[in-house]
Amino acid sequence: MRITGTSKNGKFIPDNPKLFAQAFYSLDEKRIVFEPKEIEDTRNLDQNNKYWSWMEALSEQTGYTPQELHKQNKEMFNLVVFVDGREKVLSTSVLSVKEFSVFMDNVARFYSSNGFYLE
Repeated sequence: MRITGTSKNGKFIPDNPKLFAQAFYSLDEKRIVFEPKEIEDTRNLDQNNKYWSWMEALSEQTGYTPQELHKQNKEMFNLVVFVDGREKVLSTSVLSVKEFSVFMDNVARFYSSNGFYLE
C-alpha cells in the first residue's frame, strides 16, 4: 500500500487521513517499515494526452480497444509485478515524468518497428 502525504514541522500529514488510519489499524501489533522518500512528479497531462492519442490511432489500425492496447503495453514493458503470487498490473499514473517518457519511447519503438503509425 502506498500512502502519500506531506512533512511539516517534523510531522507527517497524510493526503488521505482515513486510508492512513485504516492502514495502521490493519497492521496493529505487527512490525512495519517506514521508508520516507520524496515523491517525484508523476507523468504530466501532455504526456498522458499524447499517449492516449496513440492508443486511439493504434485502435483504428489494429481493431483492439485503446484499453486493451494499454494493458498489453504495460505487460510488454514490465509494468506487471507479482504480489503474494498474484499478478498485479501497475498503473502508469505512478510513473515519474522520466519513467513515463521511457515507457512511451518503448511503445513508440515497438509499434513503429512493426509497421504501425503513431501521430
